[in-house]
Amino acid sequence: MQICYAKAQSLSATTNQAILLMNEEKIVILFLNFLVTKVVHKVEFATSDLLDSKLSFEQGLSVSWSFNVQGQRWRFQIMKQILPLGTMQGDFLEFLRGALR
Repeated sequence: MQICYAKAQSLSATTNQAILLMNEEKIVILFLNFLVTKVVHKVEFATSDLLDSKLSFEQGLSVSWSFNVQGQRWRFQIMKQILPLGTMQGDFLEFLRGALR
């Protein structure tokens, strides 16, 4: 599974801090309470259910990823690199780019 840290930017989000986990079969979104570093909500979808997925690399330090699933619109801002996380962010983005082709 690929993993990354992201900022959620949709009304469907429980909080704006999220961990995204994704493989060929599913995507798991863990919403975090930043003050106590606790998972407050978990959402899971089959990767095949994602519709209208768009990845925008146009912005400088971050990437915007949006998609529809089960009638809900989701949008995340993903930093290209977070130094303490090593290559994790970049690895996730490369996997995502390949999955969207």
